[in-house]
Amino acid sequence: MKYMGSKAKVARYIVPIIQEQIERSGYETYLEPFCGGCNVIDKIEAPQRIASDCNKYLIALMQHIQAGGELPGYIEREEYAKVRANRDDYPEWYAGYVGFVASYNGRF
Repeated sequence: MKYMGSKAKVARYIVPIIQEQIERSGYETYLEPFCGGCNVIDKIEAPQRIASDCNKYLIALMQHIQAGGELPGYIEREEYAKVRANRDDYPEWYAGYVGFVASYNGRF
């Protein structure tokens, strides 16, 4: 997922360092404190991986996907503007989907 603050471009440098520490320490759980677009955690090999973030819309979206929830298709610019202006009127996962997937180059 591309967005401001993404670790996608630096993941190839970060992951080997984290992976080495996991293997050397014998830890079985990796906790990603700022999962964002999951560009690091998806490359980490550990028996248990836990993603965390302070953005409630992002976490709600990830939980919705994890539970097998359906995702809408294309989001029109008008729908994006409506949800952005009134995000508390929508389920958190939907506001997250609209904000992260259909951003129209705006900050959600």
